[in-house]
Amino acid sequence: MKGLNSYLELIENGRNLAEIPAPVAIQESVLQLLGHALNEGQFEAEGAWQLDTRVSRRLEKLHNTSPPGGWARLCALCCGCGILRPARAAFEPSLALKDVLALDDARLRRRLCEAFTQKLVPPASAAGLFMMLGIHPAWGLWVAHSVHNRRAHARASDAGIGEPGWRDASIFEPHTAEVIERAIFAAIAVAISALRKLDPAQRYPIDAFAALTRAGCRFARASADAQLRHTPLLGLPPFLADLDSAIHPHNQDFAAADLIGSVLVPAGIIHTFEDGSFCVLEDSLAAVQVGPLDPGAQDLRLTWMLADQADCQVA
Repeated sequence: MKGLNSYLELIENGRNLAEIPAPVAIQESVLQLLGHALNEGQFEAEGAWQLDTRVSRRLEKLHNTSPPGGWARLCALCCGCGILRPARAAFEPSLALKDVLALDDARLRRRLCEAFTQKLVPPASAAGLFMMLGIHPAWGLWVAHSVHNRRAHARASDAGIGEPGWRDASIFEPHTAEVIERAIFAAIAVAISALRKLDPAQRYPIDAFAALTRAGCRFARASADAQLRHTPLLGLPPFLADLDSAIHPHNQDFAAADLIGSVLVPAGIIHTFEDGSFCVLEDSLAAVQVGPLDPGAQDLRLTWMLADQADCQVA
């Protein structure tokens, strides 16, 4: 019942908005970011997937503005959806300006959001989700590496190029990898499906969304446990802790806040308010995919969670 209660806490505590926020104009900011990258040749990185703060300051001065969430977070999402690409210590342009001009705001919002929901970028936000699920860090890295580079892996495999360690099936068993990946995308699907059902004319408490995200992770983890229950484990254990100790409320709150600040706000999906509430911008999630799951499949995962049917995901 925890899943149902958390969902009801979210949807039943909406408050009418005096004025509905206008959809975020994404294209202009993306064009400014990409145009500057093309002029400079690349952007400096401060760390893994982190834009150097000096670049953010240059962009703020150049355009006298900053997009929702800031330039660094927009840059990370652009790297996850093919507009930019991460290099060893920098970010480089990956598309021409004409290619971005061909994308309207709605398609750009979807593309930026799917950097996370399909490619698990930014990695720090994905790591927060893995922490909530109690996934072993090595398994989290393996799955994120596999998801983000699946096409490259296929080309390397066709060419007979191996990746020692990462492709060692005695450590990273294929069946376990599939179960973990399904759990990750099921947890994301629950959150996205719930957000899609919210009224864009109302504002909702962020802490209630955090509780819903926690419930989604609990459901996804229980589903994974059910799928692995009768399978002999030969390789690296996929989880660090049992279900109850894996998802501490403090960890969940941190990860949920990061999901909002690092993905949903810079992608133009939601708008936040100073009182700790948020609203979902109209139709911003209409066609967003979560891994292999279309909106209907995402709704099904939410339904299973509300019915407390974790065994529904067992193959």
